[in-house]
Amino acid sequence: MNGFLVWFLPSMAALLTTWLATIELSLRNGSRGAVERALDAKGQRHRWDPIESRLPAVIIWISLLRVSAAVTFLCLWTLDFSGMPGEDFSTAGFFIGAGTGIGMIWILTGVLAAAISKWSAHPIVTMAMPLLKLCSDLGFVPGQLARFIDEVIKRLSGANLVRNNEQSEAEVELLRSVEQSQREGGLGETTAVMIENVVEFTSTDVGEVMTPRTDIEGIEKTDDLSEIKAFIGQEGHSRIPVYEEDLDHIVGILYVKDLVPFLGEDPATFRLQPLLRSPIVVPETKVVADLLADFQRSEVHMAIVVDEYGGTAGLVTIEDVLEEIVGEIKDEHEGDFEEEPELRSLENGQYEVDGRFHVDDLNEALSLDLPEDEEYDTVGGYLMACLGRVPDQGDSWDSDNVRLTAIETTATQVSLIGIEKIPED
Repeated sequence: MNGFLVWFLPSMAALLTTWLATIELSLRNGSRGAVERALDAKGQRHRWDPIESRLPAVIIWISLLRVSAAVTFLCLWTLDFSGMPGEDFSTAGFFIGAGTGIGMIWILTGVLAAAISKWSAHPIVTMAMPLLKLCSDLGFVPGQLARFIDEVIKRLSGANLVRNNEQSEAEVELLRSVEQSQREGGLGETTAVMIENVVEFTSTDVGEVMTPRTDIEGIEKTDDLSEIKAFIGQEGHSRIPVYEEDLDHIVGILYVKDLVPFLGEDPATFRLQPLLRSPIVVPETKVVADLLADFQRSEVHMAIVVDEYGGTAGLVTIEDVLEEIVGEIKDEHEGDFEEEPELRSLENGQYEVDGRFHVDDLNEALSLDLPEDEEYDTVGGYLMACLGRVPDQGDSWDSDNVRLTAIETTATQVSLIGIEKIPED
């Protein structure tokens, strides 16, 4: 092969691979708004709209072209080292060429292209408009193939995956746009966090936000008005669950404001039953967004959460639901003090965590890999599952280079847990 072509062809293939990889990453991670503003400034916004409508198919085409260019580069590069198959073929040269070629592809597409797309995404996209237009016009080909494969997988698995997949893609795209806008200064941190909370809101179960049964402050049904007033004065809640015998038999919700007309009446004539409002009863697996819709249709803004056996698992209020979006809401009975955070860092590099802290949240906060299971949701539940009993104070369990130690316990639960990372051997 001509000496000039020996290096020219692989070089062109490498440049093409890098360019296509940069376009692909810019489309996946770049700001759509920046592209639209750049084209608006040139009076060419109309060129982007048909591309955006078929963007998934366009990305598939760009990805196919990138892979083809990378394979072409790898073949040409390897042949430069090994020679053509035949008498001058070198096995050692083949492995050297293949190894260095793969390394160069990684550098070009994984490092160089990523850096360019991170800082120059919208100029790259606007310059590539002719290619993107062509890919958009041919977009039906990979689109049909993707739908065919999706349908085959759905039928083989026996699950309805289409809706979930569409939701997942939309959520990922929205979160990516929020992150990009935050980096560019278009969104403040509070707004970005709120949008992220709204996205997660659609997949959060009631069981994750409820007040557990052990923390429910309810009153046994009685017509003794003085007893009811004493309970209200002690607990300070405006809505109170009323039960018969035990919390598994909640018969209604008492709104304190409904007692006002009876404060000056004869206590002997007072009857509680007419004041009780029927509670909303929901399973632990109900989606929080659906519960909010139930609250909007109902006069009662407190729901009783039941487990699969019909027992009371906890309760959730409309404030609990709204806090999933806007963050902590302090009512008039919480005072001005600040509660200690559920996860607290100590000076010695260790941590203390509330036993009710969720395992998945702890994994995310401390970059751990504690196993998650349907049998438990909280760190306290995980520790009890590991020990096979309610831990005593000082009991510990080692898992994934982490030691969990029960600091504060009761006869039925562990309320405070110490966390210590164990150095790897």
